[in-house]
Amino acid sequence: MKQPEGFGDSTDKVANLLLSLYGIKQGLHLWNKYMHQKLISRNFVHLPSNYAVYTRHTATGMSVTAIHIDNALTIANSRAMLTETRRELHSLFEMKEEDPDWLMGFKLIDDHKNHTVTISQAQYTGTLLKRLGMADCNPVSTPLDPGLVLSKADCPQTEDERKEMARHPYREVLGAITWLAVVSRPDLAYMSSQLGQYSANPGKPHWKALTQVLCYLKGTQDMALTLGKVSNTDPDLLTGHTDASWANDPDNRQSTSGYVFQLGDAAISWNSKKQHTVAASSTEAEYMALSHGTKQALWLRRFLRDVSLYTAESPLTTHLSVDNTGAIALAKEARFHACTKHIDVHYHFIRERVEDGTFEVTHVPTTEMLADGFTKPLTRDRHQKMVNRLVLTKV
Repeated sequence: MKQPEGFGDSTDKVANLLLSLYGIKQGLHLWNKYMHQKLISRNFVHLPSNYAVYTRHTATGMSVTAIHIDNALTIANSRAMLTETRRELHSLFEMKEEDPDWLMGFKLIDDHKNHTVTISQAQYTGTLLKRLGMADCNPVSTPLDPGLVLSKADCPQTEDERKEMARHPYREVLGAITWLAVVSRPDLAYMSSQLGQYSANPGKPHWKALTQVLCYLKGTQDMALTLGKVSNTDPDLLTGHTDASWANDPDNRQSTSGYVFQLGDAAISWNSKKQHTVAASSTEAEYMALSHGTKQALWLRRFLRDVSLYTAESPLTTHLSVDNTGAIALAKEARFHACTKHIDVHYHFIRERVEDGTFEVTHVPTTEMLADGFTKPLTRDRHQKMVNRLVLTKV
């Protein structure tokens, strides 16, 4: 490493780093390497699908430990196994146990009676609104207005306009909303993705749209994501929904892909993302979105198998719903199509997975497509319907 300021010998010599220092770039990697060696020495096994998650099997039972830097959260199938795992962790590291109901700023509400866990970021949202002076703003029913079109043409064009926009904490607010969208608010995923495209040079229309999202948060501050057995649907049944909004970017005519996966009725994984290439038709855009969602579905299946939620008796086929019959036909048939021969090869791997029974692609009407709100703003009624199906409830 470079010689620290105040300790140099006026040469270009560098110091030989004997131990990792907190805050340096290599620190996280070296800490993770050290922690991993310690854990595997006590029969913890990291998952092939997620190196930040470890399982441990003993005669007492099974535990799952998730790691985030130097924070750990452990769950087990029995209280005795939980106690045993905690004892092992304390023997490896100098640790302190904190309130398990709070993790990284969000609250976990464990309902033993109904077999659910609810993730709430109400306190984080309230703090955000108060810090921005919007704690008393008027709430709105949708994050963005239906039909809203934003583009790079709305970005500041002069130095005076840039200076004016520099007074607004656009990136700070966007980062906070993105954190909500990632953890417990899938209803914000599209807004986070859409507004994030202009974070380098946001204009007044972009800031206005962002403040509307804050007004929406004001009215939905207590909204939380519930996981577990929330209905009569099998809580271990994995289903997916993929959708695309064709050529909805006015700057380059690229489409937006969106997907959401549910375990039972509870949303466990979601994404909204602009496609990398321009689709020549809505069928092509939907097919590319289906391929994008399939990759996530394969990973989810592996992860569920690694944590022993999926066993040999679990359903072999995962159902994916799409609202475009042309995309479904492309996924099921490997025949040559002159109008789709230009589609890149890596999008076609979905056909193999449909043929071997890993996935079954089914059609649903657009009005019933759960992923529709991950590709464009919805009307108030349709947005509320999506929120209900995502099992976002007030706590």
